[in-house]
Amino acid sequence: MKFRERFEPHLLSPLGAHLNAELCRRAWDEDRSTEARLNVEFERAIEWLSRKGKRKNMNRRVGTSYRLKHDVEGYFRELGIRVYIPNGVFLMAAHSLGFRLEKYEARYGGIWDCWNAYLNISSKRLAA
Repeated sequence: MKFRERFEPHLLSPLGAHLNAELCRRAWDEDRSTEARLNVEFERAIEWLSRKGKRKNMNRRVGTSYRLKHDVEGYFRELGIRVYIPNGVFLMAAHSLGFRLEKYEARYGGIWDCWNAYLNISSKRLAA
């Protein structure tokens, strides 16, 4: 199943989380990512997120998904791998692994939407 088919019903696009189906559809229509590229980015996010545990409540101390996606990029940079993880792809990976998302509504380019979200992610790293 293609990324759009899989995640648009959950109001997720490569940009991030969205408040409604129309905003999500527009984001997908404007996105130029290939399935191959999305898959590579998705797998990197899955790899990093798989090393994290889940907690009962949302973890606002670690910041939103936008902050966490930078942690993924930093993790791979330390391994000598240059990677860019779109915020939305990070959220798609988190959703796929069963993390809960709490949308963070803000104004982006004059439009109210979400893009970012808090997760119920543990601050602790799981044992390898």
